[in-house]
Amino acid sequence: MNKLNGFLYGLLSSASFGLIPLFTIPAMREGMNFESILFYRFLFACLALGCILLLDKQSFHIKRKEIPSLMLLAFLYLMSAVFLFWGYKFMASGVATTIHFMYPVLTTLIMMLFFKEKKPHILQQQHKFLNYEHNYHLYFLL
Repeated sequence: MNKLNGFLYGLLSSASFGLIPLFTIPAMREGMNFESILFYRFLFACLALGCILLLDKQSFHIKRKEIPSLMLLAFLYLMSAVFLFWGYKFMASGVATTIHFMYPVLTTLIMMLFFKEKKPHILQQQHKFLNYEHNYHLYFLL
């Protein structure tokens, strides 16, 4: 059940992030600044997260030493969203959103190439498949 829940939550998350241009671009066309759009987006996200924490009876408490890293991560997330909205001004929303959400793939590749992290299981399986397919094609070429 946990894998199913994780899969469903992943689908819900990707669908909700995919809808960002649907609401952002019309608001920007009407003259709303992307700073205001981001303010409301983060406000509603904080309210939703607060409700989830309350329903799960989890604490809102953070340690003092966690504050700097939380501030840095919040700033980086904010800049990521700012650059996404800025990208909507210069290119098609589908292209900008696709480029924006490629960062998990790029992060994985950078970690594997430069920091020698192991391949995720799914990449190992795909690598075996591609080697098989490559050898299969070579067999028929010879």
